[in-house]
Amino acid sequence: MLRMAGRVADIVSLNFDNRSGKLGGDGVHRSTAEATSRKVEWVREGAGDRWGDVELEVGAYFTDVTSSSSSVVGELAARFDLPASDVRSHPHVLVGSVEALCEELVRRRDRLGISFVTIPVASLHAFAPIVARLAGR
Repeated sequence: MLRMAGRVADIVSLNFDNRSGKLGGDGVHRSTAEATSRKVEWVREGAGDRWGDVELEVGAYFTDVTSSSSSVVGELAARFDLPASDVRSHPHVLVGSVEALCEELVRRRDRLGISFVTIPVASLHAFAPIVARLAGR
């Protein structure tokens, strides 16, 4: 499916494997940074010469703009039975300060090509300074 999306779509969303029908541990485990890298490669294979015209999107379902990221990461790690390092690098997790999240988003764009991020409505106001800093970068 992702190869086909790469062939025909302008924007490709890299989502969880939601076969369980809910946003839970199973999907989180199947959507790690490593799994997302494989998904990006499938899109790239399908896109061929169009690769530069395809935009990649990811939903950051777990977003918290905070200076106390360790406690939030710890809670998510316990909730999903993942090492904290996997939580921090998880494509569907954005937890940290404005500066840290700006750096992480640029890193993900440079490494994976993800340039479109959807965040929860509840994080909209807290995320605004990140958008302002990254606009035009």
